Amino acid sequence: MTVSLNNEDCFELFIGKRVLKKDLPQLNGDIPLYSANVFQPFGFVKESNIDSFDYNYVLWGIDGEFEFNVMEKGTKFATTDHCGAIRLKNDNIYPYYLMYQLYLVKNKYGFDRGLRSSLKNMANVEVEIPIDDDGNFDFEAQKELTNVFLTSNEIKEKLLEEKKRLTNIVINIENALDKYKEVPITELFEIKQGNAFYTKKRILSNNWEGDVPVYSSNTKNGGLLIKMRLDKIDPKDLYYQQCLTWSIDGYAGVIFVRNLENGNNEKDSKYYFTINNHCGIFLPKVDNLYLPYIKHYLQPIFFKRVKGYGNNKLGTNQIEDIMIKIPVDDEGNYDYEKQREIMKKHEIIEGIQKEIGNKLDEILSINLKP
Repeated sequence: MTVSLNNEDCFELFIGKRVLKKDLPQLNGDIPLYSANVFQPFGFVKESNIDSFDYNYVLWGIDGEFEFNVMEKGTKFATTDHCGAIRLKNDNIYPYYLMYQLYLVKNKYGFDRGLRSSLKNMANVEVEIPIDDDGNFDFEAQKELTNVFLTSNEIKEKLLEEKKRLTNIVINIENALDKYKEVPITELFEIKQGNAFYTKKRILSNNWEGDVPVYSSNTKNGGLLIKMRLDKIDPKDLYYQQCLTWSIDGYAGVIFVRNLENGNNEKDSKYYFTINNHCGIFLPKVDNLYLPYIKHYLQPIFFKRVKGYGNNKLGTNQIEDIMIKIPVDDEGNYDYEKQREIMKKHEIIEGIQKEIGNKLDEILSINLKP
C-alpha cells in the first residue's frame, strides 16, 4: 500500500527550534539534542521540544548527509531546526521499516543530489507499506522485510569493500620482467608541451572548426578538446606519429596512446592531431617500443607524482628524471614482442577486474522492495 508522509492518520512531521553552539552552555542538561547529524547529539539540553515520548519516531537530517535514525518509544530526545522528526501515530507501522523505506526512496526524490529535505518537501514523500488480508498494515511482514533489508545492506557493505580491494590491486609490471634495461625516459622519448595558441575559444571565435583533433587536459572522449582546420595549425605543432600524450593539469597525469596503428609513422591526414599547453607529448626516439607497455609502466608513477606535488599538475620538469625498465633480448635490444606479451597478460587480468567490478555494480544497484 502506498502511503504519503502527509497522511495525518499515520504520521506527524515537525522540526525543532534554532539552537546555536553558543546557546548550549545555558541549555545544558541530560536530554540529547539532535541536529543535521541524527546519530551524534549536537549537545544536551534540560527541556525537549517533543511533547510526548509515547510514540516511535524516525529522525532525518535536513542538511548534511540526509541520514535517518529511529527513536523508540520512551526515548527522550530533542531536535533543532536542522533535524526533522516523523511521529508514527499508527502502532502497526514498524519504525525501522519506515526508516529503510526512506533510504530506498531518497534517490527518487533527489534529496541526495542537492534538494533540501525540508518539512514541505518531505511531506510529499510516499512509501510502500505491506498490508494484511484485512487491509491493515502488516507489522510482522514489515519486521521480516526489515531483516532482509538489514542483511542486504550488510552484504552490500562487504561487496563494496571487495570492489574497493579489487580496484586497488596494482598489477606490478616488473614482476614479469626477466631480462631488462633500465633507461631514463628522456633517452626513449622527446618530451614536449603543447602550444597555448590552440584554445577552444580562439578556434570557435575564428570559425576554425575542422577535422584535426586538438587534445588538451580533458580526459573524456579520448582527451579531445575540439577539432580544427589543418591550415590553421603551425606545421611544427602537427603530429601524426605513434606516440603518447598526457594531461598536464585538470585530471593531471592521465596517459593516452596515440596512433598505435601507425607503426610506420606515415604522414597521413587520418593520423593528424595537435595539442595545446594543457597536454604533453612523448615522441619515441628509438625503435621497438610497445607504447601500451610504456603507458602501463608510467601511469601509476604519474599519478603518484601528481599526488606528491599536491598541485594537480604534472609538467615536463616533474617527469624528466623517471627511469623505465624495458625488456631486452639476448643481444640487449629492446624486445618488442616481450613487451606485447606482458601487456596481453595484464589486459586479460584487467578485463577480469572490470568484469567482476561491473557484476558487483549490478548487485549493488539492486534495491529490495516490499
